[in-house]
Amino acid sequence: MRTINRSCAIVFFGLAMTLSATAQDTYTIPAGLTPLATWRDGYSAADSLKFRQAYNDNTLTAGEDDGAYAIKHLSEVLPAALVHRQGPVAILEENIMPEIGEVVATTDLGTMTLKETMADERSRMEAIVVVHEGKIVF
Repeated sequence: MRTINRSCAIVFFGLAMTLSATAQDTYTIPAGLTPLATWRDGYSAADSLKFRQAYNDNTLTAGEDDGAYAIKHLSEVLPAALVHRQGPVAILEENIMPEIGEVVATTDLGTMTLKETMADERSRMEAIVVVHEGKIVF
């Protein structure tokens, strides 16, 4: 297991999940919780309406289906505005550290590496970027 320096920032995009070396096969997606892959190609109009109407202050942190919708459609559930940037896009340098994917944690899914958690269909994690000293490392 690799120890990561505390100055390493971890940013989660999508529903955050605490990181979870072997998955517990006994854990299943709770009743009423849909695998995220179901919406890989988008949401139906009925689902979109249902999730927008269900939105409340806890939606983004509860890890439920309506939160999966809300995180991808924030401007539909929260006030939003376009902010136009000035100047060129800043490209972050990369110093990829694949060993970050081997960091192990325990969650409801079991004890597994970050890489395993990201690949597990039961996980609510949709994406992650790790930035260290201004460089993308994972």
